[in-house]
Amino acid sequence: MSVFYVVLNKTVIMMALIAIGYLLGRKGVVSRQAGRDLAVLETRFFLPAYLFTVLSENLDAQKLRVNLGLLLFGLVFFVVLIVLSFLLSRTVRGEPLERFMAFYMLNYPNYGYFGYPVVLAAYGPEVLTQFIIFALPITLSINTYGAWLLTTRRSQSPHEKFTPKSLLALPFEVFAAVIFGALCGLLDLPLPGVVGEFFSFSAACMSPVAMLLTGLILSTLPPGKIFGSGKAYYFNALKLVILPAITGSVFYLVGLRGIYLAFPVVMSAMPVGMNVVIFSRPEQPDYQSSGVTCFISYVIALLTVPAVFGLLSLVI
Repeated sequence: MSVFYVVLNKTVIMMALIAIGYLLGRKGVVSRQAGRDLAVLETRFFLPAYLFTVLSENLDAQKLRVNLGLLLFGLVFFVVLIVLSFLLSRTVRGEPLERFMAFYMLNYPNYGYFGYPVVLAAYGPEVLTQFIIFALPITLSINTYGAWLLTTRRSQSPHEKFTPKSLLALPFEVFAAVIFGALCGLLDLPLPGVVGEFFSFSAACMSPVAMLLTGLILSTLPPGKIFGSGKAYYFNALKLVILPAITGSVFYLVGLRGIYLAFPVVMSAMPVGMNVVIFSRPEQPDYQSSGVTCFISYVIALLTVPAVFGLLSLVI
């Protein structure tokens, strides 16, 4: 039951912030231009602060050596997730951009703000540390290749290829936060107390601002369009039911148990990551649909995530 209440608590907080953003937008208290400026602040300041904090605190060289096998397994899982996400995204009907965004949302779930507290409640702090290490390949990818997908690739030709030079196309602040955060963590570089507190304090703003932005995006739509999107429900059936079911079946059949079964299933069962909102711009064709899909994902996850943990308790 503790997992259910953690999920419920997170979902209620997210829904409340999204509702506030929605009402502020509908009442005209916050203009579209102000919302756009807030999105820039999110990508240029709050997100980099969050990335630096996460990487500097979790990329511990000693912990990586102790859990090297789990780290390598996380990399193997990520490859499997890429393949499954690509195949499932092909079933999404519509424009190429819709399938492209479906691939991104299947491949990069919200395992940080949403997943970490749930794992902590279900399995305790020691297992949470292991889960963070398991997730490191995705953490590094989502903030390099994933960020490139949502910026350069999203707005250019679908044939645009990712190369090391593509990293230079990322917002400089994001790129710098990944590099310096990783170095501080791996080299165990001590930071003055006020510096660490500054980044932690700033990082705490990222998720609330992203949820307010989701509400602002949704405020341009009538309620019927928010809850009446068949594509959003279809996609989230893929994301929250089909993907974890396939993942669990594959790893169970190859004989994995314990955390080596639980971690891939939990990761694949998390709702849509907020980056699709953070990196959204009003001129993008998927601006509104991404917000709707993200919102519906958290509503459905209130039921599916506790169910996933209940099923895992029976097989591991």
